[in-house]
Amino acid sequence: MRKGLLPFFRKNGKGWTIGVEYGLIFMAAVLGGAVNVLTGFGCGIVVMVFLPYLFSVTQAAAISNMISLCLITSFAIQYRKEVRFSSFPVPLLCYAATSGAAITLAARINAAVLKPYFGLFLIAVAAYFAFAAPRIKLKANIRTSAACALLSGVSQGFFGISGPPMALYFLLISETKEQYIGNLQVFSLFTSVYALAMRMVNGTVQLFMLPLAAAGVAGVFAGKRVGMRISARFDMEQMKRMVYLFLGISGFWTFISNL
Repeated sequence: MRKGLLPFFRKNGKGWTIGVEYGLIFMAAVLGGAVNVLTGFGCGIVVMVFLPYLFSVTQAAAISNMISLCLITSFAIQYRKEVRFSSFPVPLLCYAATSGAAITLAARINAAVLKPYFGLFLIAVAAYFAFAAPRIKLKANIRTSAACALLSGVSQGFFGISGPPMALYFLLISETKEQYIGNLQVFSLFTSVYALAMRMVNGTVQLFMLPLAAAGVAGVFAGKRVGMRISARFDMEQMKRMVYLFLGISGFWTFISNL
């Protein structure tokens, strides 16, 4: 478990170098920011593919939480006028219950135990969106919103990823692309603030994470600019297939390397 600050510049036999953690987080955040622009979510998924190689799953989830929160806030402000706040109460309550419990439990167990399960979770997310999502027809009702929010809270609490289940729900109830983005980003803003607060209460957020998160925030906004430039002419179906394949391979590697 890392406790002290990680120096940005480090001295070795050949001179001064930039800490590998900062470079990796910056690049992962650039990719995550671009993916988030194209799909409405995905920043946390992409960042969490890389961070568990450097930190425990719970520490990686806390850093990802801080990075994603900044990007989500910018989208929430941009699309705030499109939001249907009347659809939020039930999923927010369900999310708070499961997310708080999962974060508390994750802070009290051996974090190394979570890594193979995180790998399986990535595989499941990839398989779901690649094969199951186009065939599943759900009704936009209270039961659906509650189920998506409960699953979202669990996945956020353990793995720092909450977007996929709620993305499915908001696709059902949103009438336009702008409304979908607004609903998902504003909801994610509420849930991300709550998740970060719970991680602070449980001692998961530590001092060494702050400069790392700052590097990620710089990267995620650079990625946002990249995503905005290519979103108008990029083939979304190709992008989705690449993301699913990448998630599946990363999940498989994470699983077998932590058995």
